[in-house]
Amino acid sequence: MQKTIAKEHICIDLILQKKGLKKTDLAKRLGVNRQTLYAYLEGNITLENIIKISKALEVEIWELFKPSENELTGFIEFNGQVYRIQSKSDLENLIKIIHK
Repeated sequence: MQKTIAKEHICIDLILQKKGLKKTDLAKRLGVNRQTLYAYLEGNITLENIIKISKALEVEIWELFKPSENELTGFIEFNGQVYRIQSKSDLENLIKIIHK
């Protein structure tokens, strides 16, 4: 099962705007057609596609995410998976995963 991220947490449009790019430009950089890009961006986005998009836009993965209003926010990569931490509970759960 692939790890997915809800599109509400992603701010690709803002990055495209800052870089003066359109979605068609991003599709070209990804080597996909426009329809495929839109399919990537509909619903939940896979972590694999987030990584591809960050490389295509030449930004860090964390820059693709909307800022959080929580005091604790971060991303931790462990065993090839990226975990988004937004609370003490998220961090505690990740620590449990690490200790398994």
